Amino acid sequence: FVDSTQPDESLIALAGILVAKQNLEKTLRQILELACAALPGGDEGGITLLDAEGPHTAVATSDAALEVDNSQSSAATGGPCLEAYRRQQMLRIDVTASDPRWPEFAAAATAHGLASTLSIPLVVGGDELGALNIYCRHERGFTAADERLAANLGSCASVALANARIYWRAAGLAALA
Repeated sequence: FVDSTQPDESLIALAGILVAKQNLEKTLRQILELACAALPGGDEGGITLLDAEGPHTAVATSDAALEVDNSQSSAATGGPCLEAYRRQQMLRIDVTASDPRWPEFAAAATAHGLASTLSIPLVVGGDELGALNIYCRHERGFTAADERLAANLGSCASVALANARIYWRAAGLAALA
């Protein structure tokens, strides 16, 4: 992990991910670990990706984070991560237990002890790739400064993710040739 007191190191580490050295899942896990370590409130997290079948959680830090992420896809009201990538803007929930926007998500997060959230869209060139979801066990776990750092982390993560997808698609096609 990267020391959370050194956010610049996290940005440099994200920019330096070599997608050819690891598969897509390992790349996603590295992105998630760097983001959680860089943000002081980053207790848990998940990455939700979009593909032909729709949104799905590709990696999560724990079973609890996986369940909370997945609750958004099955909820009638959706959730902040789905909304973040649809709107292509970051969404913050300061107190999940009392947030009225996504009651099913709020109930799942609260049940797992996740008291505040930050959902960061993963977008490259207007293409929605998914969202990076960071969860904190404390209410009001993220500040405006954390949001600014998260925006930078999201930009770097988006590029790493887009590069990884392109690389592994090309490698798959090359293997078929």
